[in-house]
Amino acid sequence: MSTPTFVRRAVAAVAGGAVVAGGLMAVAPAPAAHADSAAQSAAATWLAGELDVDGLLHGDVAKTIDFALALDEIGGHQATLDKIKAGVDAEVDTYAVGGVSIAQANLFYRAIDVDPATKAGNLVTKLEAAVDNTTGQLDEAFPGAWSQGLAVRALDAADSAELALATDSLIDDFECPTGGWGYYFNGSCTADPDDTADMLFALLPQKGTSAKIDDAIARGVAWLKAAQKADGGFENFVVNASSTGLAAHALLLAGATTEGQRAAAWLRRHQVSGTACDLLLQGEAGAVGGTEEIIKEGRDFGIDPAAAGFDWYLATAQSIVALQAAPASTAPLALSPRFVHVSSTASLQVTGLAAGENGCVSVAGAASRVQGGATTTAPFTVPAAVGEYQVTVTALGRSTTATVEALDATKLKVKVPAKVKANKKATVKVKGLAAGESVTVKIGKKAVTGTAKANGVAKVKIKVKKKGKAKVKVVGQFPDRKGKAITRVV
Repeated sequence: MSTPTFVRRAVAAVAGGAVVAGGLMAVAPAPAAHADSAAQSAAATWLAGELDVDGLLHGDVAKTIDFALALDEIGGHQATLDKIKAGVDAEVDTYAVGGVSIAQANLFYRAIDVDPATKAGNLVTKLEAAVDNTTGQLDEAFPGAWSQGLAVRALDAADSAELALATDSLIDDFECPTGGWGYYFNGSCTADPDDTADMLFALLPQKGTSAKIDDAIARGVAWLKAAQKADGGFENFVVNASSTGLAAHALLLAGATTEGQRAAAWLRRHQVSGTACDLLLQGEAGAVGGTEEIIKEGRDFGIDPAAAGFDWYLATAQSIVALQAAPASTAPLALSPRFVHVSSTASLQVTGLAAGENGCVSVAGAASRVQGGATTTAPFTVPAAVGEYQVTVTALGRSTTATVEALDATKLKVKVPAKVKANKKATVKVKGLAAGESVTVKIGKKAVTGTAKANGVAKVKIKVKKKGKAKVKVVGQFPDRKGKAITRVV
């Protein structure tokens, strides 16, 4: 079996100080219309809170730089970037010793406006030395489009004379015969969304400089579009947040907004909302879990920083930029119905959740997960007692509270004149209702619906044509809340 990109990157990090490439550009895609900034902001805030006092994510320079590049793109996090800079400064001499780690360190310092030539014995010179003068390939034990893409981006930022040769290598040496960019293992080329996205990050800044580059960009975008799953996610052995975040980011940069928004909604479905439904993840609002299985495990056992690198830190870092395309809700959170029947299982309907947005419905000591665009109803086992129950609907950064009233069977009191005139409106008075309860009055085939006032009384006007003795039937919110009377139509 071929080795997936994220595993190859992990091995590279251990073997030669290389990194898990974040594939992040210096300029973020413009926020989509009707996008919701809350998801992106929460992800950035959560990951910033995971930084240790030394400015690193549990000692991992690579993933910390991925995070920093994302923050630089979205802007507004200078204090966190300053903290990260101090952490990277302390480790860069021993960290930037392999081709990929040198390239990533170059990109990091460029992003924070520090000349990489002044760091680690001149990171620019080290980068150029790590690129083969004949082939243009970056010296890397586990080469792929991801590593070559990092080199191209760093060389481009340095305005290096070796950029053209390295770019040619990226296009020619890492595109698979069946399409997409990837890596060779045992003579076989495997394309994946991570490598293809990393290629696009490297080539998009050079768009328009040559037909060869433009054609490669077009092929890469087309491959990503075709690789996207029906639910918006992207697969690299499994559908996961890191691959989806990278692909979404690349698609958005390339102008493929529809596909980028679908992927952003997938990411949002895998973002912790920090509600009671998240159990041991309740304090981790904003975090993005790598897969649904990882999130389920987190709910049961929490997040262990020592083991969070790929499943949480990388997944969140590589989702941050793409989350800016997460669709916003078009309405405030709301809950219905207002009334439920005692001793029943009611379905509480939540509206106002954005596509993919996770929410939680809490009532009578029970909590149920809901999700925009998917499951938007929560079960409520109604007690046998009549009364009001407070229901809270919580999502990421917002909540609302509603009152649900449990009603039981009852005999409604109906008052109607002994005689009513045909084709004239008569008033039927119904007592014994709950405030706001809907009531339907029916005389013959004619039916009219009204609503009870705060005193539990509804006055419904109804016009009947057929003369003679008529039964007046009244039904409240539920069929067993009813009453009747007799009148004569003259």
